[in-house]
Amino acid sequence: LKDAEEDAESGVESFVTSFGKRRVQWFLIPSLPASYALCAVSIGATAVPTLAVVAVAGASAVFALVTHDISAPKLTYRLDLINAVYLVGLAGSYYVIGV
Repeated sequence: LKDAEEDAESGVESFVTSFGKRRVQWFLIPSLPASYALCAVSIGATAVPTLAVVAVAGASAVFALVTHDISAPKLTYRLDLINAVYLVGLAGSYYVIGV
């Protein structure tokens, strides 16, 4: 997302340059929380603490996408951090299920 202007100027064709930054942003807003929830449910991680981590990660991702400039590198780093917290929480939950 942060390189969309440079890609468009240099003629590089990507998902973001094809559809536009704003359309991709509004696509990601419902997609990230939905993918978090579906992944947790698909592996059977439906305990309340896991669903709380999923809800917080989804809400944080939506908040970051709505309040930050989509072309800023900070947004990429924040989404990476949110994904890391989500994946660690999901892995911990999956470990507890397996034990």
